[in-house]
Amino acid sequence: MIDLRDPTVIDDRTARIGVTLERNGALVLRHTCTGGWAVLITPGIDDVVPATEPPCRVLAGGGRAPLPCSKGDYEHAVIVAALGNPAHPDHEAFRDHAAWLRGPWADAGSDSSDGEDGSDDGCGPWPADVEVSASGPSGPTLPFVVRLPSSAQAGARRRVALAGLGLPSVVTSAETEDFVRVFRWFLLHAGADGIPLQAGAIEPSFLTDAAAVLDVDETRLHEVLVAAKRLQLVYSRRGRLRAKKQLLVSAATAPTLWSSLAKALRDERTTSGAARDLLLLSIADGSFGSDTGMREIAHAYALISAVSAATRPPYWHEDRYTDCASRCECAASGTGSWHDLVTESVRRASDAARADGAEPVLSSLDHYESGVPQDWLDGYDVRWGPLDPRPAKADPVDRHQADLARLLDEVSPMIEVLVAFGLTQQSDGSWIIPPTLREFARATLAASLGDPRTDGTAMYDYVQSDTW
Repeated sequence: MIDLRDPTVIDDRTARIGVTLERNGALVLRHTCTGGWAVLITPGIDDVVPATEPPCRVLAGGGRAPLPCSKGDYEHAVIVAALGNPAHPDHEAFRDHAAWLRGPWADAGSDSSDGEDGSDDGCGPWPADVEVSASGPSGPTLPFVVRLPSSAQAGARRRVALAGLGLPSVVTSAETEDFVRVFRWFLLHAGADGIPLQAGAIEPSFLTDAAAVLDVDETRLHEVLVAAKRLQLVYSRRGRLRAKKQLLVSAATAPTLWSSLAKALRDERTTSGAARDLLLLSIADGSFGSDTGMREIAHAYALISAVSAATRPPYWHEDRYTDCASRCECAASGTGSWHDLVTESVRRASDAARADGAEPVLSSLDHYESGVPQDWLDGYDVRWGPLDPRPAKADPVDRHQADLARLLDEVSPMIEVLVAFGLTQQSDGSWIIPPTLREFARATLAASLGDPRTDGTAMYDYVQSDTW
């Protein structure tokens, strides 16, 4: 119940760190998975800086910067050793995972890593001499961006900015009229006396007459009807198909109906919001259907899905206060999470040492001994020795195909709707995207633009709740 008109209230969007911390002098952030690491933030010179400066910069540091998905000193050392040494047998696997976490639109200059560098909460290492922005490019962005690992968010914001969603749609009145023509005709007829139904479907004679009046084939009419029902523009009552009253008002003119259709497409619920926005983004820039464009949005959707799986609330029987695994937000790629990669690396090193006659320390430990990560013991039975190796990870090409198939399965209802708006698939599998549909996709996405500092903040974050 803070009165925001009170001039003494500090707005967290504009407050300076120096003013905020002038009483206490420092802010300490504890590391997620261990109390042994912390980040100390102290105010510097509280002066006005140019608008071109990033919102926050890493200026200096002391000691090692922990990777947030390390479970402790030893796991951190394994990750650093693999990332920083090209001769390490697991170097490529670790770097591939880091590249995957940076997302499909990562800056080309973000590939370097010297092993001892810091990391953001997406587990992607960054070069030590790079000033890192804490929040990335400012300004409105699409909601799916904040659901990516933070290591991929800056590239996604740049990608959204390049789409020019904040600019007005470039479409003429004649193009708008032609784009909504069939929808408008159906809505006006459904709003008058309603369209007669026969056994739950529109009477064939009505469709034949409508096709003649509109000069389109009946296949086109069926596509429009499927889209109208999926977008909840019409409903059935007493044997007739009727339109919603508010849509009849917007159908008075083509521009207002254009806006209403864009809003209905944005509010469509059979497709997840992230998948819908990724699909519309690829249509808006014309990359939908191309190998590069499909690979990008499939990669982004796989990242979002992995983050959602990693950040799910723990089950009631899980101890979220002591088990780091249930609190860690480490996304897993096709090769696994950071923890999986570390475990595989430790097992591989153990097997190599065993071949030279060494006895693994794990062989003398009990499965329930405190302080021993359980996943390190899963592949080794303390009584009988090594178990059968786990199955090999999927090939990167297979993972890409699996990610793409998952995305297409999610957006298939939305594609059916967009077919009614002119999206056409050729016999060779390629897609034709009319220019007006591209502008319509931009208009739909523009209505979804939000402030990145507020998107997603209503979600309960059990990690932060237990960490602070």
